[in-house]
Amino acid sequence: MTRIETTHDGLVRIIGMLEAGALASALQAAGDRPARLDLLQVFAAEGGAVRLLAGLPLDRVALVACPPWLEAWIRRERRTEAGTLPADEARERAPEARERAPEARERAPEARVPPRRRGGAGRTGGGAALAFLCALLTGLPAVRAAEPAEAVETAEPAEAAEPAEAVEPVEPGKHHDRLFRFEFDNDTFMDSDDAFSAGWSLQLHAAAKDAWTGPIGRTLGRLPGLGDDGAGGRIVRRGLVVTQSIFTPNDVTIAEPQPEDVPWAGILALSASWSSFDERRLGALQVTIGCLGPCSGAEDVQKFVHEDMNRGDPPRGWHNQLEQQWVANVVYGRAWKILPTPKAARGAGRAWSQDLAGGFEAGLGNLATFADAFVGWRFGWNVPRGFTNLPDPAGIGIAVDPVLPDAPSAHGWRIYGTLTARTTYMAHHVVAEGGATESGPDHPGLEYVRPQFEVIAGVHVGRGRVELSVTHYRYFGEEPLLGVGVSPDWVALALDVRY
Repeated sequence: MTRIETTHDGLVRIIGMLEAGALASALQAAGDRPARLDLLQVFAAEGGAVRLLAGLPLDRVALVACPPWLEAWIRRERRTEAGTLPADEARERAPEARERAPEARERAPEARVPPRRRGGAGRTGGGAALAFLCALLTGLPAVRAAEPAEAVETAEPAEAAEPAEAVEPVEPGKHHDRLFRFEFDNDTFMDSDDAFSAGWSLQLHAAAKDAWTGPIGRTLGRLPGLGDDGAGGRIVRRGLVVTQSIFTPNDVTIAEPQPEDVPWAGILALSASWSSFDERRLGALQVTIGCLGPCSGAEDVQKFVHEDMNRGDPPRGWHNQLEQQWVANVVYGRAWKILPTPKAARGAGRAWSQDLAGGFEAGLGNLATFADAFVGWRFGWNVPRGFTNLPDPAGIGIAVDPVLPDAPSAHGWRIYGTLTARTTYMAHHVVAEGGATESGPDHPGLEYVRPQFEVIAGVHVGRGRVELSVTHYRYFGEEPLLGVGVSPDWVALALDVRY
């Protein structure tokens, strides 16, 4: 939601999303005087609104306060349209301009920005730009001068304006949009120490971009669901993940082989993920390579926790772990909003909101081959715009940062819940298949539960750039996959820090 405040001295303060409708209302409220704008509390912007603002002459608008990322964006647009963008940067932005061309041709003639005349400072007169804005938003009521700091909500923008979901990402490093995530998974929170016994992951997710760059990104952008729609469309992110998973039988104090239970095994994996999304849809791809066996370091980690830290019974059967082998898989996923967040609740601090999304994932490889379908509900106060991230083990699910960029200081506390129902058909999992062990005899494979149903519930609490999450996995069925001991349930703790 966008909010406009008009002070007694004529200063217009725009809070939230910078939209073309809000910009036109501010100019209408100023009348014949130059519009004095305070944009310091703008946390995201439509590409069209920024281009319109960049096209206004200095004698028509004055930026009293503006965040650095938005100021740099406006300056870049002015340089691009004036033809003064450096050659190397212009070449980098050329594919993006070509992608925008079809979209621009489809717009109505009155929704096109008049060409900029050369000469002087390279800016057009204010009359043409103002006339364009008024024509673009014909029928929108002007904002009346109000008492100091009185908030007035803008009307819905006309269809010619770009949709509110089309968010141009902020400049990397200036908006704290990169993400570091640490996840710790363990079933001891459920009074058991078997099957998927423990795991952790360290994740780095890059800042959101408005378009794919580089040969790999542009190639992936051709896959269904991973396109970026050009400037002002879906945003894109890259991620890098290191994760370790530990699997053990129910009784870790038994040194002899336990062929009737889960094999001793560990996986150390490196994953790279790519995602493209907006408020309505998400597409993601993850490639994982890793090592199963002694190379995973699972034995050393569990013995350190259980013996050196005295956090459990000494594990005595690691000489029976599955022998070493390389593993890999590719996971592809899509998600769509079934019931999107109401526009009135987007970006509104201290607001209750909810949404419902559904989707699927499919994985292929010797690490795991599977297909799943899910429905997820998010509800609470200040629910982030975007989708839910599930802290799945390596090779199952996709590690992404599916949150649209917001200014960390834009809201107060975020307290919300997630509830996901998922059904999975597991065709192959390297641990469930068993096989040769370090001690010699083969471990028999486990019987798969097909399909397997699970409910995943999470509680998330955050403020500013930090968020803590607790997620509980609850499996259903007589013998859920990789869970034949006391309890197949497990809990994941996650710490998110934006920087």
